This record gives sequence, C-alpha cells and structure tokens, in this order.
Amino acid sequence: MYTEALKFAQHEEKMIQTAIRALTLNIYNICDDNVYQFITTPPASIYFSDLVSSLRKQCLQLDALVNSSEDKCTHQRNKDIFLKTDKIVDDFFYFKDMLSVGESRLSRVVTQNLLSLLILPLLLPLLKLGENKGSYNISAITSLYVVSRLLQVVGGKHLINGVAGLLLYHYMALCQRDAIATNGDTAGSTGDASPLLHSLNDINIKVSGHEAEGEKEININYLLQHLNVQTSSNSHFDGSPRDDNVCIERLVFFYSDVIFDLEFLTVSINYFQSHKEGDIDKFFLMVLFSFLRSNAGINVFGIFAYLFSDNHSISLASLFLLLTLAENKDLEHFPASLLGMSQSQGLMNNCESAFLKVDGSILVRLMPQILKTLLKVLACQPPVSPPMQWHIGWFLRKLLQCQGNKLTDDNIHLFNTSYEQSRECLQKELDGCWFDHIPDTIRHEWGSCKKALELQFHVKDPLFTLELEICQQAIDGNFNSCFAWERMVDAVKVFILHLQLKALIFMGCLLEKPSLESSSDSDLGKTYSRDISSASFGSEVSLGSGIPCRIAFSYAGVRDIYLVAVARGISGKLILAEKHPFRSQRGVVIAIAPLAGLSPRIDEDHPTWLHLRIREFEPNFVKAKGSQSKVSTPPADGRWTLGFHSAKACETARLLILEKTCKQRSSVESMLAPLLREDYLVNVLDSQGD
Repeated sequence: MYTEALKFAQHEEKMIQTAIRALTLNIYNICDDNVYQFITTPPASIYFSDLVSSLRKQCLQLDALVNSSEDKCTHQRNKDIFLKTDKIVDDFFYFKDMLSVGESRLSRVVTQNLLSLLILPLLLPLLKLGENKGSYNISAITSLYVVSRLLQVVGGKHLINGVAGLLLYHYMALCQRDAIATNGDTAGSTGDASPLLHSLNDINIKVSGHEAEGEKEININYLLQHLNVQTSSNSHFDGSPRDDNVCIERLVFFYSDVIFDLEFLTVSINYFQSHKEGDIDKFFLMVLFSFLRSNAGINVFGIFAYLFSDNHSISLASLFLLLTLAENKDLEHFPASLLGMSQSQGLMNNCESAFLKVDGSILVRLMPQILKTLLKVLACQPPVSPPMQWHIGWFLRKLLQCQGNKLTDDNIHLFNTSYEQSRECLQKELDGCWFDHIPDTIRHEWGSCKKALELQFHVKDPLFTLELEICQQAIDGNFNSCFAWERMVDAVKVFILHLQLKALIFMGCLLEKPSLESSSDSDLGKTYSRDISSASFGSEVSLGSGIPCRIAFSYAGVRDIYLVAVARGISGKLILAEKHPFRSQRGVVIAIAPLAGLSPRIDEDHPTWLHLRIREFEPNFVKAKGSQSKVSTPPADGRWTLGFHSAKACETARLLILEKTCKQRSSVESMLAPLLREDYLVNVLDSQGD
C-alpha cells in the first residue's frame, strides 16, 4: 500500500496529495522495526530525496517570481509569491510532521536529505563575497528566506546545529585549535566543539566531476577540515605563485570562512585527479595565500559580512537567519556562546541579558556595527520604505533589549538625525491635502506600530524580506489624493516608529498611547452646529456667510448656488447649496466636499472662475497584515469650477476657503504640538510620576 501510494505523491490535485501524506504519516507512526527498515532504505527511501528535489524546484520558481524584471510590485505578482510560499511552507510542515514521529532512522534520513540536497547547496555559495546566486542559481535573498523559514517551521536539533556548524565552522575550528594550543589537552578542550564539527561527517553533497564521470559525492566536512589543517600548519609558506598554478590564481576567495561553492569543489576534485599526491598540499597552501592576500583588513567573515550588505533586504534576511539560530533552544551550547546568545534565554523572551558577555561572542563584538548599520538605513536619504523601517525598528528593539547594547554617541547622533527627518516629514504633511486625517491616522497606526515592534520572534514570518526586495520604491511627487493619502500614512508610520524607538532608547520601554490634545471640536463625528457641520445632501443650511455663484453640472445644467465654507476644530467642509424656494435665508445642500485639499485657484484667462480639486478617494482604516492597504487603481480627483459675477467676488471666495482651511490646519497643529515637541518624553515621564 505504501509503495503504491507513493506513485501519487506528486499528483497535481491537492486533495490527493493531502490524502497520500496523511497515509504516509500514519505508516510512519507504526512502531515496527521492519517498517522503519523498509522506508529508510532504497528504493523506498528515494521518496524523501524526491520530496526535497520537488521542494527545490518550488524554491527555484519562487526565486523567479521574486527576481522577475516585469510587473514590479504588482498585486498579482505579490499574490503569486504568497501562494508559492504557502506551498513551500506546507511542505515544511510535512517534514516537521515526519520528524515529530520521533523515530531516529526516519529523522536521520529526512534531515540528511534536507541538509545535503537543499540547505547546504543554498548556503555554501552565499558565504563567498560578491556572490548573489546559490548553486541552484537561486538569489541570496530567496536562499536566506527559505533556510530561515525552514528552521522556523521544521526546526529540530540536527537541522539547527547542522546549519550552525556550517555557518560557524571556521570560528569553531579556530576556537578548538586555540584551546588545544593553550591547554595542551585535546580531549579536554574540544568537548564543546567536536560533536558539532563531527555532525557534518554524515553530509555529502553532489558536485560535477569530469564530463565522462558525471556527478560525484564529496563529504563537506572533509574539505573544510582539510583546509583548516593546512591553515594552521602553514607558517613557512612564502606564497610565491608557480607557473603551473595559474589556474588557482584565477580563483577569487573573499572570506576567511573557507567555505566554497560547488564550482570550487569541482575544481578541487579535478585538480586532485590530475596532480600527484604531493602537490595537493601545495594546492591548498596556494588557496590559503590567495584568500589571505585578498582579505587583508576584513574583520567580518562568511554570512556575517551580509549583515553589512548594501542591499538592505539581504542585510535584514541574514540577521534574521542568525537570530533564528541564536534564539533556538535546540542550539548547542558552544555555537550559542559563539553567537552570544544564552541557551536558556533568547531574544523572544524579552530578557535583559540575552547576550552572553564572553570572549569570541561574535554578535556581541559586532553589535555596535550592526546597530550602526541599521541606524544608517533609517537615516539614509532618500528614505527607505516605511515597511522596511518598521522591520528595522523590530530588529533594533530586539537588540537594544539586551544588556550592554546601549547606543554609542555616534549611533545616538545617527538616530537623532533620523528622528528629525521623520518629524520634518510629518510636519510637511500638515501642508498636504490630508492634514485633517493625521490625528486619526496616528491613533490607528500607533497600536499597529507597537504590535509590530513587540511581535514575538517565533511568529515573525521572514516573508517580509521578499516583500521588501520586490517592492522598495517609494511613492513620491504624485498629486493624486489617493497617493497623497498613502504618503501621509507612511509619514505617520515612520514618525511613530521613531518616537517609540526614542522612548525605548531613553526610557527603556515603549509608549502605550499617544498624547494628543483633545478639544470638544476635535472629533470628526462631533456635531458643531445643528445646520452647518451636520449638513448632508438635501438638508437645509443657513446662507448667512454664503457667497453666490454658479456651477454647471453635466446632468443638470447651470445652477445658481451659494458657496459656504465652515471649519470647526479639525473638521472642515465646503458646502454648495441652492436657495430655498420658500425661505430666503436658508439653502438646500446639493454638494459637499472636504475643506482640506481644495487648492483653490483662479483661472488665468477667466478671472471670475474658481477651480477646486476635490478628494474623491475615501480612506478607511483597513487592517491588512498590520499595515494600511494599498489601492491598486485609485479614483481620479474631482474638479469643480465655480463662476462668480465678478473677479472681486471670485477672489473673496478663494480667500474665504484659504482662511477656513488655515483655521482647520491650526486646530490640527495644536492637537499635534505636544507630540512634536523635543521635550515630549520628559512630559510623558512627568505625567507618569504624577
């Protein structure tokens, strides 16, 4: 039954595939040695390698979507990426269910296939500076996402420590060698590192040999160990290149991590086959000299160098992968101490002492540089997208929570620069067409920002790294009110983030809610007067302050009307009303427009014509993945043209609209004033003390 069921394992119909997986899991849960012997040995065990190969193809398809040069940041492209990642994650959960069975033979075959056929070929090439593609031609950002998500979903001691062993191999080998040199006791000094180093012994990866021989398998630990041995025993080497080693000189090695891509492994094997045994040492010594010469002055190696990549998405993705390892409870003590994380307390626990202050703690030593890099991205001009800034804020909060990771003076200066930029950006929106919605937007986005910053590590999906990669362009310079709305919301988001980070840096905690000055007229739904501010289509209003004019409607012709502008608190309206047939001082409302964004302009050729821009876009606060949803096809702004009996009357109407708009804007500014003051945090502390 099992063998026949596997024939349909890759069926296109989802229900059939689900049924097959349910059946296989039921079989895996049968506690019988003969069953496990059968499923973990060929030919039945080929099923697991086929599964990983299918998963690898899906990763290639995902990468093609991420790096497509067409339809950048479109709704359909984002939808396709989400669907593809969902399928990949479904496979991850299937592997997790296999490992959850808890049978050692099954766990071993699943883990080895994942490591040798997917994880190692994805990660190995990325540890070489300048390489943006893995051995399967998958970009760095996709590779980092896949591995991070795999570790999050599947986890497991062998997977976690296998990836850690790969990324930290050189550091662990150096620590092991230094301990032996210092203590002179191999057994006593290698107890922490040896198990993890030896865990790579069972992992082989396929590389291409000579054309006639096809693919070969080679043990990854052998190559890494051999090169580290040559590194430590090679002080007498003068580094002079030989003529017969010109081919080696063409190999460019950038990292002292001494981890190679498959192309290099192929070159290595071919070189072994064509040279005498005595020349092999010379080959490795030449390689050593090459990378030492090209790495003078570089003090970050392997994946750690990606933390400082010019591509912000890759920088965040690599940091996320390292933290995924560092905070995992299954990580062995030795690599955990190398990374600087406590095995019992991770970042996800909001602890004050997550990082261990020990020699060789890599993240601790790099922490000032990491924080500086993150803050540089926040302060860069032109600014990066608000979603990226929120994710950077999430990383900053996690890192700043750790004991001793206070900002240096230079980093504080960087943050203050970024904070001032965010405040200036928000202040510019007070002159925009959506200034009346800024207070409500602050109230709404405040909770969203706080929730995003406090998101627990284990539930944060690294999919954000792909979203940032495919959609980094900012909307700017567009006068459509819909895009102006998005720009205003983005400005609010960025300012709230900086205000919360400022509170975290100087107060040690996030702010619960914004302190906005409230007044009886501050809420949009407030009834200011019975006839004006509650006016609706068809209702009656007073025409006491109205200015007579005319307007032409495509469906109703030219009509004599009155223009009435009113501003109360942060609310403002422009009302067009027809004179009531029986009541001379009253009018019937035929049109209403928001006062903000009208931008009244007198026609150059017709001084009695007044042009108004009307916001047709109606914003609503939609919670979509913690952010304001974007409108793919925004409506065009409306246009009104009013005709007055004289140029003076037209100018009077223009000035009236500007006066009422200024009054409305002043109310908004007064409400936001405490939030924008330099001493806002001081006032918050004083109010808490009271």
